[in-house]
Amino acid sequence: MSNKRTLTVLALVLIPPAVALALVTAAGWLRFEFSLSGVLLVLGVYGGWIAALGGLAEVAGFRREKEPPGPPPGAPYQAPRPLDEFVGRQDEIQQLVRTLKPGGKAAVTGVVGMGGLGKTELAKMAADRVARRFRNGVLWADCGQQDLTTIADLWATEYGRQLPGDDLSVKAAAWRSLVSSKETLLIFDNVQPGQEIKPLFPPRGRSAVLITTRHTDHPALRGVEQLSLDQFTPAEATELAEQVLGKRTVRRQATETTQLFELVGYLPLAVSMALHLAQDYNWTLDYLNRELEAAGAIKVLDSAENLEKSLRATFETAWENLPLDLQETFRALALFNAGPSFSTQALAETLALEEPEAHARLHRLGGRSLLIRSGEERWALHPLLREFAATTARGRGHAGAHGPPLRARGSRSECSLRAGARKCLAWSGSL
Repeated sequence: MSNKRTLTVLALVLIPPAVALALVTAAGWLRFEFSLSGVLLVLGVYGGWIAALGGLAEVAGFRREKEPPGPPPGAPYQAPRPLDEFVGRQDEIQQLVRTLKPGGKAAVTGVVGMGGLGKTELAKMAADRVARRFRNGVLWADCGQQDLTTIADLWATEYGRQLPGDDLSVKAAAWRSLVSSKETLLIFDNVQPGQEIKPLFPPRGRSAVLITTRHTDHPALRGVEQLSLDQFTPAEATELAEQVLGKRTVRRQATETTQLFELVGYLPLAVSMALHLAQDYNWTLDYLNRELEAAGAIKVLDSAENLEKSLRATFETAWENLPLDLQETFRALALFNAGPSFSTQALAETLALEEPEAHARLHRLGGRSLLIRSGEERWALHPLLREFAATTARGRGHAGAHGPPLRARGSRSECSLRAGARKCLAWSGSL
């Protein structure tokens, strides 16, 4: 809690009862004596006032949730781990915490906004905060990588059930019957245009649904409470910069810090990547800003097209400055676009590396915000970075600067990067 907020709370707790006691004493309605009874009277007044404030906070929804984070013991929990450097978004988190509760009717909530704003990270944080409310756990679907049939089968497996048939309508009906008796949080992340997800919604019961998507006009959002996510505020971006670079560095380069935020459009993903570039290569922010401008970043914050250009410029700058071993590794990640996540073992087999070396490379990419750790020795790419990795692989994946085409090693699948990322490594989601 900040010092300013602490002082505000103390003033709210201490001053009103003191003023009230002074007024009633001055009016002659109360005679105060420095005795045991007088002390007990004052304590009683303050106790009643604090209880009243607590009740008001409960009614207004301001009281912090009492339940500890994480799922109930034994319940499935598929949400990826939140980022360690998550900053800001406290109002949005509290809104989701107030909304995502088991109830008499399945409630649906949507988080919308352009790519790179942190919708997925917000969903992870919210899932972590409210998981203990849902006795049957939290189920997560990466809708950019999984079709509905796969999602339904995977979710049913968490409850020890196998859905009948091969047809989606049959599986969806069986899933709805199963989930209607559950108390589960269902998260549909990165829902795509035209992707019909309603067949998997609980028809009734105490479950809740959370949707994240870039597409505000998606049919699944009709009549649904929506939370629209925007870019970082200057304060949020500065908080992240101070975490990564340190307060002294940020204050010493205050003008350049603001210019950096403007160049990357205050987009959380781009802000994080740019700051880690400066940290990893010991660049001044002035030098980083010139690199971003050379790559095409533009200081225009009210244009989606220019925001996308700035994001792309951040990706390009990060890519061009990677050591050759990490460029090779990042190109190989395009092979894993067929699944929501992949294992260290899968990358090690793909690049013919020992697992410790594969882990070290993945850890280094994660430290540059180019990769997300999704579990124990499991990794995932942000959807926008998946697209960039696939483009990079197509553009640079042929024999030449970095050797011959990469192939996925293993008995279950083998393919060249040139064959197309989505056809590669169908097993990447399970290894």
